[in-house]
Amino acid sequence: MTGAQTVAIRRVRAYGRMLYLLAGLALLAAAWLLFLQLFFARFEDEATAQLVLALASATICITVGNRVRSFRARIPGIVLAVLLLPAFPFGTPVGLYGLWALLNKNAKELFGRSGQARDP
Repeated sequence: MTGAQTVAIRRVRAYGRMLYLLAGLALLAAAWLLFLQLFFARFEDEATAQLVLALASATICITVGNRVRSFRARIPGIVLAVLLLPAFPFGTPVGLYGLWALLNKNAKELFGRSGQARDP
């Protein structure tokens, strides 16, 4: 494994850690919104909590796929990075870092193509 591939692995792992943190915060937000809905009936739109919960779950699935360098997880990771860009203040830097990490030439080689063997 070359030095450039090692750097690409570090970038993808750092992006994954950031996504885990954001997903955890989103799960806490969804739990709080559902708590308000169930016990205080002060939150009228249950669909918002369900959307936040679905996005957090998708983020965790994409992050796990990126962690194992699955060929099919790179493109959804890029899409997620683009979707995070308007989420200022936390989503914008994470989205920019994700685009930088996943669109890099070394990251493309790191994830490989469907059916190709990758180094562990």
